[in-house]
Amino acid sequence: MTVRWRLLLTLGGIIVLMLVPAAYGVAQLRHLRELAVALEAVHAEDVEAPGQFRAAMAEYDRLLRTYVAAPEEVTTEALNRELTLASSYLDRLAASYNVEIQPAIHILDSLQVSTDRIQSLVESGRPLEEATDYLEQVKPLMDSARSQVWTLSNAIEQRGRQQVEEAQQASASAARTTMLAVAIAVLLTVVIGLWTTDALSRPLSRLSDATATVAEGDFRVLPDLPYDRSDEIGHLSRSFESMTAR
Repeated sequence: MTVRWRLLLTLGGIIVLMLVPAAYGVAQLRHLRELAVALEAVHAEDVEAPGQFRAAMAEYDRLLRTYVAAPEEVTTEALNRELTLASSYLDRLAASYNVEIQPAIHILDSLQVSTDRIQSLVESGRPLEEATDYLEQVKPLMDSARSQVWTLSNAIEQRGRQQVEEAQQASASAARTTMLAVAIAVLLTVVIGLWTTDALSRPLSRLSDATATVAEGDFRVLPDLPYDRSDEIGHLSRSFESMTAR
């Protein structure tokens, strides 16, 4: 291998060693950015769900009271639609908050039973007082539904803080790993540079000393020159040997 190729390969190796930690750092930054965007999108959607659930419950409460007072103005389909809508908001949270939404799901099931019972009372022509009394029994369920909004909101807020902490830890870990990779790359670069310098400078130094010896009139063939090298230094050594042999 010629000196030129040796130098080019050394330079290429140094460039690769420096590019590896740089590429790793860029990849980690891209991953953290994608993670932050994904967390922001999911968290924003989760934050909206409790408020939407509360709005659906408020509309259900309004429709239910109107239905008891004036059945001709509200249909049971409208009541069931609000319960279904509220359930869909809970389904949105099921992936991350399955345990936390279970009480709210049970409340919706109880409200569905209550809706069917009130519908039966109204359609059977029972006195309004009886349906109104039963409506008062539904009130604790509505209060529980409202309290679940705060429970879910607190759970989402706590999960959001936890995700932020995890992202910060991942960022710190990526920074430490990148710095370690850079340090290793710099160390290897120094080692390769010193090895290459020694591999080129030592035989050149011996050849220079031999040339100085010849200049002083000593034409002995020196045995410690790198005659067996296949690069330019070996060629110079063999040429020097031929010259001194004459």
